[in-house]
Amino acid sequence: MKTTLPPVAGKTIELSFFPPYNLTQNDTTSDRFYFLLEEFTKKVVDTGLKHFGSDIANFRETGYATNKVSDEELLLELLMTGVFWNTYKGRWQWNLRLITPMFKMLYRLRSTILKSRVDKLRGKLGNRLLNKPGKETLNFSIDQFDNLLYWLSATGDFKMEVKALSRWQDYFYFELQRNSLDLLEEVSAFASWFEDQSKIQLGSYTGNVSSFLQHNKKMYAGREDQFFCTRTQVEYHMNMVGAQIMNNSLRKDFLRTEKKILLLPTCMIKNKDCKAKVTDNALICQHCTSDCNVSKTAREMKISGIETVLIRHSSDFSRWLKPWANQNSTGLIGTACVLNLLGGGYEMKNLNIPSQCVFLDYCGCNKHWNKTGIATRINTEQAKALVSLDGKKERTPEIKRKAV
Repeated sequence: MKTTLPPVAGKTIELSFFPPYNLTQNDTTSDRFYFLLEEFTKKVVDTGLKHFGSDIANFRETGYATNKVSDEELLLELLMTGVFWNTYKGRWQWNLRLITPMFKMLYRLRSTILKSRVDKLRGKLGNRLLNKPGKETLNFSIDQFDNLLYWLSATGDFKMEVKALSRWQDYFYFELQRNSLDLLEEVSAFASWFEDQSKIQLGSYTGNVSSFLQHNKKMYAGREDQFFCTRTQVEYHMNMVGAQIMNNSLRKDFLRTEKKILLLPTCMIKNKDCKAKVTDNALICQHCTSDCNVSKTAREMKISGIETVLIRHSSDFSRWLKPWANQNSTGLIGTACVLNLLGGGYEMKNLNIPSQCVFLDYCGCNKHWNKTGIATRINTEQAKALVSLDGKKERTPEIKRKAV
């Protein structure tokens, strides 16, 4: 399938397997995607809570979850457990208790001047020690759940997800009122049901993932981002639904804030000689290029009373968030590609920052996806809808009809 994206440096880029996801498809906007995502998320939550409601209630009653975590978020953690197990089971063929601390140490060194050398070493070791074929016949047990978390942690790409899932370890060992193996098998089956249903409901927006992986598998082997860029179609769908669940759960606290700030990634910049002004760890758009997606978005959001800042990369994102921790006066709207958004949402929640999130319509940064780099964009109407009291963008009858 060929996808034509906006011009870059005066040329239109047309690639057979890029981008892996596109929320607009043949529509002019991603309105239809957000409508379908909202409807499908409701179906997933209703189905999941009907089956796992008593398990989630017991998890909460035994003290493993606070009132700050909703039942829907706990269901998301079970879904993540099943999706990660079905996707990565048996990828570990070494003693993970020994090698995981080494990978964690290397990941911490990324924040030093040794970053480029460390990333090369992480990539080579990750390909050698972690990137093994899975085992279809491996049974899901408590010990294998531990191995799964060790493996996810070693890759360095699931930091916040592992933190959320780690709460279930002691519960599986000590507090579960029914057979833990039965629950884990049911979680795996729920993830399989989710994979089938999500392909039907959301698969048209991720139709390039399989071709992208097949075409670029060798290119990513040995790179530090090999586990990030080679995720499967179901993981895209899980992140989509997960972000919607997080938005729903965090919405009330976000709406109570007096000030709202939209965080944009620099992959939205069109002009290579961007004149954005550096302020602390962020950039403020100076509107040097009128048709730049950052400039257009910042102008539109300003009309709604929302400030816009640019965050240069993920390490800056973490540093920039710290001053906003543990306060309820400013709400942040995070923006990222599908595979980054859920982790960022967890990070803001763990810092007690009132937040919401919106997806990039497609990915395009030159670090991970395309050497040339393609200016990305967001659905500004969806971003503005997050600030409205009902949280819904006014949809035309045409969009509703197409979404059914």
